[in-house]
Amino acid sequence: MWLLAGHASKLDRPWKSIREDNRVKESTFEPFLAEYGDPRKPAAGREDLMRNSLSKFPAILKLCPELAELLRRLKATLHR
Repeated sequence: MWLLAGHASKLDRPWKSIREDNRVKESTFEPFLAEYGDPRKPAAGREDLMRNSLSKFPAILKLCPELAELLRRLKATLHR
């Protein structure tokens, strides 16, 4: 999900719809990988897509609040 969040502008439907989809891997991720991945690379280019997503980490945190909460909890634990 977070990989897709980093590429939300490329997706063909609203983020809310993607978040609510119980079959997001089949309905969104696989077609996304087929279009934007690279079948010549290991894992069809997932690494490049992940790196690109992580370069937009603040946007990912806005679209994936559970990750933002995890980050908040980790920071709180480390600052004890």
